[in-house]
Amino acid sequence: MDLPLIDISAFRTRDQAAMQVIARDVDRACRDVGFLVVRGHDIPQALFDRSFELTRRYFARGTDEKLRDCSPSPDVFRGYERMGTRYRDAGPAGKKVADYKEAYMISSPDFDEAERRLPVPHGFEGMYAPNIWPNEAAGDIQGFRTTFVEFYRAVDALARTMNGVFAAALQLPEDFFVPHFTGHASTCTWVNYPAQTVPPEPGQMRIPEHTDSTSLTVVVQDGSAHGLEIKTRDGKWIPVRSPEGAVVINLGDLMAQWTNDRWVSTPHRVDNPPREIAMANPRYSLCFFQKPHVDASIECLPTCTDAANPVRHAPIQAGAYIRQKMLRTRPQPSAAE
Repeated sequence: MDLPLIDISAFRTRDQAAMQVIARDVDRACRDVGFLVVRGHDIPQALFDRSFELTRRYFARGTDEKLRDCSPSPDVFRGYERMGTRYRDAGPAGKKVADYKEAYMISSPDFDEAERRLPVPHGFEGMYAPNIWPNEAAGDIQGFRTTFVEFYRAVDALARTMNGVFAAALQLPEDFFVPHFTGHASTCTWVNYPAQTVPPEPGQMRIPEHTDSTSLTVVVQDGSAHGLEIKTRDGKWIPVRSPEGAVVINLGDLMAQWTNDRWVSTPHRVDNPPREIAMANPRYSLCFFQKPHVDASIECLPTCTDAANPVRHAPIQAGAYIRQKMLRTRPQPSAAE
């Protein structure tokens, strides 16, 4: 099964006839599978290449050096995430096991500049905290911060374009979603799935089956043969492949709820390669998790309900849903702590 490959360049050139065709294709893909592969986004391949190179260099650093970049609190989603930071109920009898990965996470670069910060909604201070940046003095990751910021802004712009595409696909004004993402705290994560020199625990994967809490997620893959997989309606797992320069877009839980389940948030995972491959071959990915403003109310869109299709979900606050779901993947302190 090949995922839909959709060229969205008409939304930049404003070719109205082509935009209508794209909107129909996107609606079909979001109804059927909740994943699509996008090209024509205008992000240069050179930026992807530079980002992957710096990802490799950063994660090649020693553990002690990387640990200096950790977040001060599990409620602040910033900086280096070591192995054992995220847990899922994926082991035998639902036992929690850690994702077999490490990551580096930032949010909006605007949060680093006092004059550009917006008022922080009460209770969500951790989602609006300044970013944590590694020491580049050694020269091995020179340009890490500037490249990460450039990547964040590029994929944020792509996600906003996709919001316009989605609005058109849902028969809404193209700028419908704009107010919901003003002052958002979307996150960008560069991920290392290291070579599995230590065999995984029972049930442990690079990332086990899950859905994203987002409105949409952008994933840039490194071309590894074993990586992202999606679960089909009949329970089969199929690989997600994307040609060089294209990106994977998938819908998250908030978009499924917004559309009254007209569109689907599809379970996916990053499986372990065969042992002989896993022992020597890491995998890298660059991800952007688009999140509405924390105060945004996610409630059924007007074009997604009628007499034959009543509203299925009560409204939810975007920030509360995202924060709760993310914290559920954090390890819980023991009774002795």
